[in-house]
Amino acid sequence: MGRLVSIVEYREKRFMTGSAPDLRTIKKLIDECELVGRKIGKKYYVEVDDYYRECSPIEHDLLNHG
Repeated sequence: MGRLVSIVEYREKRFMTGSAPDLRTIKKLIDECELVGRKIGKKYYVEVDDYYRECSPIEHDLLNHG
């Protein structure tokens, strides 16, 4: 099991400015099991692994396609 981060933190770290989905979209993806996460009380969290914390999407693309 990975570490849980808030959907706000996930959105800020995972997506570039202007390309991030709405928080409602992330909540819907969690509710429909399309994104690994959970609702605890009224707050939503996304489960992330070590790779997520170390590598941004741009770095990931550069490392895998560069």
